[in-house]
Amino acid sequence: MNNSIMASEFGLNKIEKAFLFSLLVSVVTIVAVGNIYWVCGKFGIELAPGWYQEIVEFVSSGGTIVEAFAVVAGVTLPAWVGPVLAAFGLASA
Repeated sequence: MNNSIMASEFGLNKIEKAFLFSLLVSVVTIVAVGNIYWVCGKFGIELAPGWYQEIVEFVSSGGTIVEAFAVVAGVTLPAWVGPVLAAFGLASA
């Protein structure tokens, strides 16, 4: 791979080039798989039931999982469920 262009034009060393490459790959990946349900829906593929997709869309637009169940499924959850779900999410990440 010819890195002389990156080194001569921008004066980047190996670490900076590796960081720039990683950043570029990350951005391309985020753009490519932004919303898999939307992409598959365009091809007529149903990955999940409609109620699940509504919950995912509600949470991805800024709502919480507890609010999503209350609005979409019509089920109100106890107050302790929110922190428990957040803890499970943090532990699995």
